[in-house]
Amino acid sequence: MVHLHKLLLTILILLPLASSFLERSDFINQHNWWQQEAPANPQIFSICLGPRISTELLSTTAATSNSDFTTTMKPRILCLHGKSQSGAIMSNKIGGAKRKLAKIYDLDFLDGPILEASKDETAPQQYAWWVRNEHGRDILMQECFDYVLDQTKDQQYDAILGFSQGGLLATALVSSGKMPGIKAVLTAGAPFVQDVWDFCMAPPATTTDSVEEEQDKEVDLKTAIANGMAVPKLHFAGETDRFIPVDWVQALCDQGGNGELVLHEKGHMFPTKAISVNKMMEFLQEAIV
Repeated sequence: MVHLHKLLLTILILLPLASSFLERSDFINQHNWWQQEAPANPQIFSICLGPRISTELLSTTAATSNSDFTTTMKPRILCLHGKSQSGAIMSNKIGGAKRKLAKIYDLDFLDGPILEASKDETAPQQYAWWVRNEHGRDILMQECFDYVLDQTKDQQYDAILGFSQGGLLATALVSSGKMPGIKAVLTAGAPFVQDVWDFCMAPPATTTDSVEEEQDKEVDLKTAIANGMAVPKLHFAGETDRFIPVDWVQALCDQGGNGELVLHEKGHMFPTKAISVNKMMEFLQEAIV
């Protein structure tokens, strides 16, 4: 009887504590920001290797303490995939290069605006930046440029990394002066395509400006292009690439301004061997200062 009395007394004491603990656990499960998934965004796939630390939390800590602690943000790189890929596919394909790059840089992988049709419903979604019509002409380029500029208008990027069609897009956007904050362009397997280049470099059509305003805009455009051409650019080309010959990449290197061509022994792919990745790291560290 004595033991039963002690047992009942123990239960009565512990029951409120257990209830309080369960309520507290439920609150924690609902409010642990590090366990919650980021809001879904079908347009952009981001990766950041390293500790996930809330910038807001860091700034609050710094503001309420007397220490000299400051928040250091990584330089950011916008990554543009090739045709018939996606941000997620590119992220997986660049493998070892991504792991090394992401130690120093935040990488944002943007999906193209055009969803390609697929007969395989189980296959990953694939995108393009622009397409060709039945006459072999590239179309939807203006929509592509507007899309990228709109998706990145509230973001600050230090460099653009592009593969194949995405590499041509990266070079054209920067060389034309459309993305003036970019300090470096890095591409692989990216060809020069004349009609895409001409379209991107053409001045915007205007009919309502005065002669003086037109002249001012022309000067501004020439200055923007000159600045874009001066941005350092590193272009990789595969010696065994059956889709994009080396001379096509060389043409983009020549036309884009301030470019360097680097060969690798593989085909149409983003190089991931140490010698190529080290070259990328050296180029980016020198350009992004």
